[in-house]
Amino acid sequence: INNYHFPLIKENRRSKNDALFENALRLDEIRQSELIGKNIDPALLDERKILQIYDSFDWSKAGYEKP
Repeated sequence: INNYHFPLIKENRRSKNDALFENALRLDEIRQSELIGKNIDPALLDERKILQIYDSFDWSKAGYEKP
């Protein structure tokens, strides 16, 4: 992982793959991976930073309510 991706933000992906995204890798599972510190920078897994980025999206332009 070298960047953030928020797939559920895209309206066209939300309903098509609900089960897929609900069962996708969870942050606590990723933190347990042996790839942390090797292929995944631990700084990318800071929950506060992730939520800060998510909350910074301009939801007024999204055409739907913040999930």
